[in-house]
Amino acid sequence: MTRGIHGPRLWCLLLVLALQGLPGNAAEAPEGWRFERQARGVELWQRAVSGSAYPQLQARGHLPAVPERVYRTVSDYDRFAEFIPQVEYSRILRRQGRETWIYQRLGLPGPLADRHYVLRIEDLPGHTIRWRLAEDEPLPAAAGRVLRPVAFTGSWELVAAGNGGTEARYTVHVDPGGQLPRWLALPAMERYVMEVMAAVRDRLDFTGSVAGHAPCRSGASREYSRLVPLLQEGFCNDWVN
Repeated sequence: MTRGIHGPRLWCLLLVLALQGLPGNAAEAPEGWRFERQARGVELWQRAVSGSAYPQLQARGHLPAVPERVYRTVSDYDRFAEFIPQVEYSRILRRQGRETWIYQRLGLPGPLADRHYVLRIEDLPGHTIRWRLAEDEPLPAAAGRVLRPVAFTGSWELVAAGNGGTEARYTVHVDPGGQLPRWLALPAMERYVMEVMAAVRDRLDFTGSVAGHAPCRSGASREYSRLVPLLQEGFCNDWVN
């Protein structure tokens, strides 16, 4: 006579099966991180930050280049406006030892005010970059409606993968300030960190595709998806000023 699975034993079995189906080892969630979702090969994680209404967000993904090349891309601050979403302006102010100060302006869709700030960035061993707001740095006069965020810290952590690529983690904690409600700001920030990871991956694909060809001038990378075939054919000058 066959006996079925009932009661607590059934619930335990269902729980085990459910945990086995979670992507990215989400069941383990070390250091307080909680898996949220995955899209375009990028995982989104978050964890609470004490004293803040906004969580820390982390995008995890595989990038198609060695850590040294990824590092050069994510530290190419003067060219961020060419490929990082919403960055309208990004310039290095000064360098001192392993630290760099940069000014950036983010263009947000109306009626939201843009954000601008100075970041103090530290280069650490092992292809790691960390930053925080340089709150003692004066901000330049800016046209239009623009605000300074309340908080902005983050990091890039790059680890070599076995296939010649890089396992990357892009982590940020942002309090945008202003009157933007959390229920509207948080989903936008979640999308943004995933878009940044995807944009870096696309930038690496783009620069890899045109390796060995004459470089195009500033602005070409914004249209990399349609330019790559033309660049490979040598038609770059037909598309950029």
